[in-house]
Amino acid sequence: MEIIGSVLNTSVTGIDDMLDTRDVSKLLEYSDLQLRRGAQRIAVNCGSRVDTEISDLMWMVQEIQKHFEVPLVIDSPNPEAHREVIPLLRFGRPMINSVTAEKTRLEALMPLAKQYNAQVTALLFDESGMAREPEDRLRVLPVITDAADAYGIAPGDIYLDAGVFPLSVDHQNGSIYLETLKALQERCPQFRTICGLNNISFGLPCGQLTDMVFLSVLEQAGQSAVYVELGQETGAAVSALKLLYGRDSHCAAYLKNYRAGLLIE
Repeated sequence: MEIIGSVLNTSVTGIDDMLDTRDVSKLLEYSDLQLRRGAQRIAVNCGSRVDTEISDLMWMVQEIQKHFEVPLVIDSPNPEAHREVIPLLRFGRPMINSVTAEKTRLEALMPLAKQYNAQVTALLFDESGMAREPEDRLRVLPVITDAADAYGIAPGDIYLDAGVFPLSVDHQNGSIYLETLKALQERCPQFRTICGLNNISFGLPCGQLTDMVFLSVLEQAGQSAVYVELGQETGAAVSALKLLYGRDSHCAAYLKNYRAGLLIE
């Protein structure tokens, strides 16, 4: 499962202040820690800063790429932000987060994905929002898959996001997501799957405990990727899962992380 570090988001405490002061050292500290905790890509999101979003994204992208050769994900509801920032990306393939089944979003972002050979996170909702029941969420799936075909985007470059909602809102939200994930895998095995993992624990105490367990469940369920704010506990879980699933030769990364104090006792 691919891990996309998502702590560089203005909804996270401290990121607004970092942007206001253009604190490069803090930006690099956040980025380095996400990478050390197992992130393979880093997502950047300044969506709450409407007036300065594009310049904020440009600053983050340029500074991160001066120091780390890491693929970046541009997370924005604003197509113009993607148009301005995607050309700046230098390492790996870009990813657009996110397309939806809304006509205006598809028409604005799918051509950009084609132009820049970008991968796409596609949320399963349209103008009416996202439904609660798995079968209702899947009703917009043909709109997204048809658009991918029409714009020449390979299915393997589309990451379908069925939407994780907090357990604090509805204790069934975890099981609803897993049921939807299974249906996606059965109906569209050629597409990938993704979600915002930390949403599951929003509003709950000891959130990283729930996140750790959910991460393990998603790994077992065959999820392709997750967006996750990697804290110490979730970072340790990523390291342990990599080891347990045979992706850590001679336990080298696990032991390195232990010596660096990145694991938990």
